[in-house]
Amino acid sequence: MLKRVLLALVLALPLIAPAATPPVAAQSEPYFVHSRVDLRNTNRSKFPHIAAHGAEVVVSVNANDQDALFYAKTDIAEVFSGPTQLGNANGEPNYATTGVRYAEDGTLYYIWSDFNNRRIYLRVRPPTEGATFGPARVVTGSSYFPADPEVAVSNFGDVRRVFAFWREAAGEVRYRYSDNDGVTWSSVGTVRTRGTIPEIQAFSAPGGRIAVGFTAPGGPDGDLKVYLAYWNDNGFTTERVAPADSGNFADPSIGLLPDGTWVMAYTGIDDGGNYGTYYAERQPNGTWPTPRLDRGKINSVSLAIDPLGNAHLYWAGIPNRTGRLNVYYAYKRAGADWSQVIASSGLDRMPVFNLNAATNLRDLSYGHSAVERFDGGDARTSYTLVAAPAGLVGADAIVVEQGAEYTNKPAVRVDFVAPSGEPTQVRYSWGTPPDADDPVVAYANPLTIPAPTLPSPSGCNNLVLYTQLLASGTAQSEPNSDAITFDRDAQATAGLTPLTPSFDPAFTSSLSMTLRVAPNGECAGLSGASARGDIEADLNFPVTDEAVTRPVDLLAGEGTKSVGVTKTDLLGNTRTTTLTVTLDQTAPVLENPGIVTTTAGLDFSGIVDVEATGLEIDEANLYGAEIIVAVTPISESLVLGEPAILPVSAKNLIEQADGTYNLNFDWSLATGLDAENWVAGDYEVRMRLVDRAGNRSQAQTIGTITLETAPTFPKLYMPLLAR
Repeated sequence: MLKRVLLALVLALPLIAPAATPPVAAQSEPYFVHSRVDLRNTNRSKFPHIAAHGAEVVVSVNANDQDALFYAKTDIAEVFSGPTQLGNANGEPNYATTGVRYAEDGTLYYIWSDFNNRRIYLRVRPPTEGATFGPARVVTGSSYFPADPEVAVSNFGDVRRVFAFWREAAGEVRYRYSDNDGVTWSSVGTVRTRGTIPEIQAFSAPGGRIAVGFTAPGGPDGDLKVYLAYWNDNGFTTERVAPADSGNFADPSIGLLPDGTWVMAYTGIDDGGNYGTYYAERQPNGTWPTPRLDRGKINSVSLAIDPLGNAHLYWAGIPNRTGRLNVYYAYKRAGADWSQVIASSGLDRMPVFNLNAATNLRDLSYGHSAVERFDGGDARTSYTLVAAPAGLVGADAIVVEQGAEYTNKPAVRVDFVAPSGEPTQVRYSWGTPPDADDPVVAYANPLTIPAPTLPSPSGCNNLVLYTQLLASGTAQSEPNSDAITFDRDAQATAGLTPLTPSFDPAFTSSLSMTLRVAPNGECAGLSGASARGDIEADLNFPVTDEAVTRPVDLLAGEGTKSVGVTKTDLLGNTRTTTLTVTLDQTAPVLENPGIVTTTAGLDFSGIVDVEATGLEIDEANLYGAEIIVAVTPISESLVLGEPAILPVSAKNLIEQADGTYNLNFDWSLATGLDAENWVAGDYEVRMRLVDRAGNRSQAQTIGTITLETAPTFPKLYMPLLAR
């Protein structure tokens, strides 16, 4: 296997000697918490890999030329549990390597190769507490040279997909993926056809972000260049990252900023000219400006970026100034410059190679590294831990409109309760937790945030505001939320009811009315109402949670009366409703009943057919005809039963060319009368007209009915119900 060249490092930033660890609360610069922890039973170990999730840190390594080992601990603990042997990694340890990676939910994936058997295996540990690794599943078998296995995993919608990468003998970079945790695999795909050198590095992040970095010839003179290949839903898009047309670069390490920007760190390996550590951020136009962070002999570099965008950069090398081999570290807080470089004194003067870094985030941002070290014998695995200020910002809660339940304002006040850190911006969203597409405004406390477009402009809109504090444009806090109801209308109803009954609520024959105002779902509550218009005196009265009525006297004089009723709620919203009613105090006039024919039906139905022609009616608001039956001679005192009011319409009251009307309708003897009141004899049938306001005309006789026998009315029998 190609050995990495040990290069002299001249630090561009001043070297800081490790100091005693200060209290966490007072810490403002990164510092080594553990400058060296040796993992047990790692004789002849090669290419350790490290991963972190939540508060757990895990390490995988091929040790003893044959064991795929696994170690675990909590993030700030010093000692790892283990080792646990997860499989056989027989053969040349430079090729039979291991790798670990977490899924978003904490599921852990462990990959390794068995060089002698030409196979790569995968085991999966569920995220539940106390879970153990499942069975070993074959990723690939080859008669050629499957080496340098790497694993990456991310969610693609509802599917969690795990990728496995490896190199073949001629330097081909291959991959397969599985959507069922390695039970079945896709066919073998190719990222690079040939020429890559050890080692490749896989990377994964939420949202289907999968990438692999590798080193391969790419310059005009066959110089080694660094490449990034990222998943594009159908395969991998490859970009060259190292900038120079000449010069050799190697050892790629991949990161992803929270805004989706790919970043890479790598080394320059030419003697003299491009020695050093490089850090590149991909630009929107696809270019990779590549500042050299420092110069010197570097043999390994590894980059890890926490969820806030803070970057932890480790490298192993010899600074020219001291000539002492060590593990070095620099920290780039999101939106800030790189920190000064610090070194791990625990690995001072020891040959160190093949760093691998990870990070996790709690109160601080923690950088973890696993590294090969030589102490005069075989390679062993050591671990370092750095704690750095995370730039965390947050708030215990938010309070919208100082705790008010309702508002009608176009923007709301937001107070952040017990804010922490140094927030610079706030991302907000109405209705759902915020994401990268939502608006961002400058931080202030209190802060004014515009109200959204309301789903119901005239109704009650209960909405939840979510806010997320940001620092330097990077999401820093978990979202907080508070609910408030927008009410921009006085949602109350009003109506006028005449004291004298009418047949149409739009008409009245009485000046005395009742005004009724009801909340009718008003969410903020009413404070009062007023009435103005065609009434004797203006009204102002309170209204709360119950309907309120007030007497109203209309102005005298027939015609349409308008009353404007304004309702006001507790937020100051108003709604004015104009109520109209027609005052009609003139009774209809039936000038001439015309020629009326009545035909009595003597069957059980007792139907009488009434047809009148030539009626002379003086009434624009006619409602109906009121039929009255009396024994002869006509006597009001001998009216039998209640009068029957038969509404008239254009169907049965038809105006003629001469201005008279024809009226025809059917009328039942049973209307308003009990059957025993109908006996044989003569009956006068009289009619008077009724208008919509309830006014009645003088009665007119329209016919005589002679019943030879009393009619027989139908009987209704109710069924007996069993108990």
